[in-house]
Amino acid sequence: MYKSTRRLLTGAVAVIGVAVTAGTAFTASNTLADQSAGQGVAPVSGYTITDVEYLTDVDSANVNTNASTVVEVQFDIVRDVTTLYASVADVNARVFVQLRSDTASDGNWATCTVTAGEATCTLTGAQRVLIDDVDDISVVAYDIDPTP
Repeated sequence: MYKSTRRLLTGAVAVIGVAVTAGTAFTASNTLADQSAGQGVAPVSGYTITDVEYLTDVDSANVNTNASTVVEVQFDIVRDVTTLYASVADVNARVFVQLRSDTASDGNWATCTVTAGEATCTLTGAQRVLIDDVDDISVVAYDIDPTP
């Protein structure tokens, strides 16, 4: 009986040793190589934005709210390349805008309506930024296929 207890104990120690060694081998494989990641701003070909206008509450009919808050952004948008579509419009493109600030929180993204290359982006709630805090504007635009 003494020999079988000894064998059992020796077997248990061997199993624990294998488990510890295997666990160490698996955790060593979690090392990641050096990588790069980031975000930036750069001109992208595809569309040109011109004549950007910021409308505040004073410009709209609602003068009872904060007069320095941007409530609407308007701009002209044209494609840099010739496509099947004569002008940018809701039926052939999607356009979004975000007001950006270095001193305050950026506004949330807003969907714009576009007719014959003229975009109108109505801002509500967290999309709005004080006019004095607006440092730049981000626009995302992409073509869609209007055929079903």
